[in-house]
Amino acid sequence: MKETTVSKRWTYKGKDCVILLMNELHHYNMYVESKHNIGYSESLSPDSCIDCHGGVTFSGVLDIKDAKPWYFGADFAHYGDRISLSN
Repeated sequence: MKETTVSKRWTYKGKDCVILLMNELHHYNMYVESKHNIGYSESLSPDSCIDCHGGVTFSGVLDIKDAKPWYFGADFAHYGDRISLSN
């Protein structure tokens, strides 16, 4: 995994949620804990059961402190993507 900074981390409905700043690329990615590897493939796209702008782009293990076994996630590197880290 590229060098990252944890920008925000919280628990939602018992799941670990993480927003990482991808330092080299200067954009954010968001990850949500999964009970198992959902097996990312091209079929996990905007038409899949996970409705996500740009589709699911990650499924696997995160290299962060106190990581859970599996996460799935999406990147915020699409034209027009913006996030607010305030509550």
